[in-house]
Amino acid sequence: MQKLISIIGTRPQYIKIKPFHDYCTLHKIDHQIIDTRQHYSDEVSADLIEDLNLSIDYSLDIQNKTELDFISKCIEKLSTILLQETPDFVLAYGDTNSTFCTSLVCYKLNIPFGHIEAGLRCNNIKVPEEVNRI
Repeated sequence: MQKLISIIGTRPQYIKIKPFHDYCTLHKIDHQIIDTRQHYSDEVSADLIEDLNLSIDYSLDIQNKTELDFISKCIEKLSTILLQETPDFVLAYGDTNSTFCTSLVCYKLNIPFGHIEAGLRCNNIKVPEEVNRI
């Protein structure tokens, strides 16, 4: 059986992953979810996870104080988990720093990677997501 892992980190990504999570559950596909908690808050994120009935397999629990600090810790933690889990395929959603980290780690570890949905290009490199899109 193939093992799929999805990486999420922001509240919109919890919503984006829901249909795929349900599909995998229905069809008994081995699918794990790693939450980087890039924009986590107990008041909103925890409620969304519960309301959407998502099962988070790994929570990185990284403090998002600065972008570089988050990115470096996220890469380190994702590398450790992905080496341990040896997934057949990894999915990431959107154009966040969590997605950027996932794509880089998968590339360096030679793990097949899929990217679902990115925002529209704004061509303004002062927007963090635009840098990730590039």
